[in-house]
Amino acid sequence: MSKMNSNKQFLAGFLIFVILGLFPVYSDSMRNITDMLGREVTVPGTVSRVLSGTPPTTIIVFMLAPEKLLGWNFKPNGALISDKYRRLPVIGGWFGKKSGNYETLISMKPEIYLEGYSNLGAVNRETLDKRQRNLGSIPVVGVKDSVSIDEYSRVIRFIGTLIGAEKKADDLDRYYTGILKEIEDFTSALGEQEKVDVYYAEGPKGLLTDPSGSIHSGLIDFCGGKNVARVSSKKGYGRIEVSMEQIILWDPSVIITTEASFFRNVYKDPRWKAVKAVRDRRVYLSPREPFGWFDRPAGINRIPGILWTASKLYPDKFKPEEVIVKIKEFYREFYHYELKNSDIKRLF
Repeated sequence: MSKMNSNKQFLAGFLIFVILGLFPVYSDSMRNITDMLGREVTVPGTVSRVLSGTPPTTIIVFMLAPEKLLGWNFKPNGALISDKYRRLPVIGGWFGKKSGNYETLISMKPEIYLEGYSNLGAVNRETLDKRQRNLGSIPVVGVKDSVSIDEYSRVIRFIGTLIGAEKKADDLDRYYTGILKEIEDFTSALGEQEKVDVYYAEGPKGLLTDPSGSIHSGLIDFCGGKNVARVSSKKGYGRIEVSMEQIILWDPSVIITTEASFFRNVYKDPRWKAVKAVRDRRVYLSPREPFGWFDRPAGINRIPGILWTASKLYPDKFKPEEVIVKIKEFYREFYHYELKNSDIKRLF
């Protein structure tokens, strides 16, 4: 009788370990992969439940296979996303100045966990090993280059293969590389004197920014603009403080912002009237629904932002009506949402 009780206690303990994700359970359907940091990881043959602790990788999963995504790192912006996806829980994660919660992740019972960007910069093996120790049997898969504008192809195809969404990954990569070629063909023929001077206005007063070379302002460089901010780059979250006097001296022809409050007030603020972009009414508020087009997160959600930024810097070359056609296609195919004319008006 005591032996039977002992067996029951062992079985109960084993089940607790399995439920908490602390004891690995393998089956014939498991497979070995090499993640993007060269780590050998055992993952399910068929993946149906996915979490990521970093927004760029989370958004890729949503684009490729939304039915497999268990939760967001932050709530999507605005209304341009289907309710069934909007209602997914917010599970946080490691990005910007945020720290995730292991208990929350484990309670969601993901089959794999992805991480591609930490609050300290590009993810490393030490970070991934730490996540694996804390997540127990949940396979932790490292992802690379999910924030570099011209290097999305590798991560799109890697995640597509990992989660069984190869066809959708092919479609997304084809769309993306087509846009890259169009922009690169244009910028390669653009002389230095022809480049538009651009300031990226961050913060409610527009007095924070990121210089050329920062992941946060990368679309300016990529689309052929000349970032006027002559300040030292700041790793991680970025946002370097500058003065109004500096901005007036830089005198940009275009200002791009993601801050609605700054955009609402910039034309009424007498200090900003000394800046050419304000006088010429070339201050542009980047769309952010359901995810930022220009920045934060700095991931493949910026694909429509490539077109938008190019059209704002060089409207004679990139016509708004042509951009809108491509944006509608992107939302339909990869955000799983059909844009209405009223949506386009609000976005632009």
